[in-house]
Formats: sequence, C-alpha cells, structure tokens
Amino acid sequence: MKILQHIVLSAALATSMVAFSTYTFAAEKKEAASVKDMLETTVTHINAAIAAVDNNEKSEVILAHIKEARQSQKDITVGALDQKRQKASSKLIAAGRDIKVGKNKEGKIILEDALAAFKELSTLSEK
Repeated sequence: MKILQHIVLSAALATSMVAFSTYTFAAEKKEAASVKDMLETTVTHINAAIAAVDNNEKSEVILAHIKEARQSQKDITVGALDQKRQKASSKLIAAGRDIKVGKNKEGKIILEDALAAFKELSTLSEK
C-alpha cells in the first residue's frame, strides 16, 4: 500500500511539473512583432516625455507619458530581454520621481538614459 501511495504521489508531481513547464515554454514564445510593437510604443512615449520636458509642460503631462511608457513595456517578458527591460524600467521610475519633485533637468537626463536602453532592447529583439 505504501509503495502504491509513493507511485501515485510521484505521478501526480511529475504531471504537475510537466503542466507548468509547458506553460512556461509557451509564454516564452511571444511573436517578435508584438515585442517590437511594445518597444516602439515605449520609445514613442519616452520621446514624448522628453519633448514635454523641453517644452516646459506641467509635470502631470510628463508623468502621464512616463506612466504610459511603463505600462507599454510591462508585457515584454522574453527571456534575456526581461532583465534588461527591468533595468530600463527602473530608469523610468527614477525619472518619474525626479519629475514629481520638480527636478526636470535630472529627470530628462534619466529619461534619455531610459530611451537609449529601450532602443538597445529594440535592436536586441530584432536579432
């Protein structure tokens, strides 16, 4: 009876591991076009935020563009790109913090760094 319990338990664990691992592999296979579109949207919003800083617009407008850029990049979870995306995303967060407290020049510098990081991600996603 104990042997039968061990066999059933092992089979159940193996089945659940297979079920979760296939789900993980399926999630990794995003279409390159959708990742490229998300990156382009993110870059567009970062460019708009930089332009808003240059035009001395209200911080709410700048923060709205930063928020949209952060939202559009959240779905990019393709393996090696994910770590670099997270680093670039942290730059968006830092830029938002600076803009909120009125440090627009510092925020713009960080936004330009984030823009460069997301452009680099875009070139990496094309490979």
